[in-house]
Amino acid sequence: MSSEYLNVLNRVSSAEEVAVSLQKLMNKLKGEYITEAGQAINYTALRESDLFQRYLLVTQQLREVNLASLSEEENKAFFINVYNALTIHGIAASDTIPQSVLEIDKFWETTAYNVGGFNLSLDDIEHGILRGNAPHPSRSQPQFDSKDPRLQFSLRNRDPRIHFALVCGAKSCPAVSVYTTENLERALSTAAESFCQQEVQVDISKKQVTMSKIFQWYMTDFAPSPKELVSSRISVVGSPMSSAPGPSKRTSTGLASCQKSSFKNYQAWTMPRLLKVLFIRNISYSTDAS
Repeated sequence: MSSEYLNVLNRVSSAEEVAVSLQKLMNKLKGEYITEAGQAINYTALRESDLFQRYLLVTQQLREVNLASLSEEENKAFFINVYNALTIHGIAASDTIPQSVLEIDKFWETTAYNVGGFNLSLDDIEHGILRGNAPHPSRSQPQFDSKDPRLQFSLRNRDPRIHFALVCGAKSCPAVSVYTTENLERALSTAAESFCQQEVQVDISKKQVTMSKIFQWYMTDFAPSPKELVSSRISVVGSPMSSAPGPSKRTSTGLASCQKSSFKNYQAWTMPRLLKVLFIRNISYSTDAS
């Protein structure tokens, strides 16, 4: 019988299948080990659970995935899922859980998976791959140097909406999603719009926009300058709700008229609250206005 008719029961899972499985298992762990109030987490039970052991087995499959076979869109969806799962895994695997994720020394630099035979940290995935090998905001050099073999997996087209899809450990919104090539475009647009509606305030009377520092840190991902960001980019990625007195406005015309911009301060969640939100929301950035 021709092999095309065989039902191969132990076939190797595709990269997308592995990443989706990881994210779904993490979402199930939320329901079992984090209290509704977000104040108590039974880490011992979580780590010893059959569900977490299943999760660890799936992470081993990441070593065998064929990254070279992924298209641009498959690569994007795959690494968003892997990044989010790795963030939560990294926090859960910490020897002691601090009050803030920022207290975990070099968390984003050192928390890593082996994917397709390559060691990739959270910073490697975000900046080296998803941001097309752009520099970290605190550095001037690209994440991967020109001879780094991981450079072949960097996205060719930088999509600023990925910033609204990545779990990273601070306050904000969009619901956690499991990304696939089928829902990628819709899910990223929804995440961007949701973020902008809650994290961008437009005061038409003062011709001013107040926005999350994510737009300042990653300005080059969104627009060449704050003025161009305000007049064009934000109206593309979402329609922010005005916080000015009077009727709410959801109009790109109002945005285009704004001539000033300011950025909100970054504020991290304390760990008990953060871990609840990491599972319930897709974390982004910031709260209090500067």
